[in-house]
Amino acid sequence: MQFDLRVLTAPAYAEAQRISLSRTRRFGTRTLDVLYVACARMLEAGAFYTFDERLARAEGLRTL
Repeated sequence: MQFDLRVLTAPAYAEAQRISLSRTRRFGTRTLDVLYVACARMLEAGAFYTFDERLARAEGLRTL
C-alpha cells in the first residue's frame, strides 16, 4: 500500500470549519476527527478508517 503526504490547504480548513459548525453540537466531535473527515472529503477518498463512524457517514463517507 502506498501513501502520499499532502499539505493541508485553506480549502481543507474551510471544509473542517463547515463540518464543525454543522456536526459538532450533535455528535460532540473533536478537532482531529473533524480535520480527518474534512481531509478524506477533500481527497475524495472512496473509504477510510476512522473511530468516528457517525461523523464520517453523516458526511457521506464509507468507513472500513
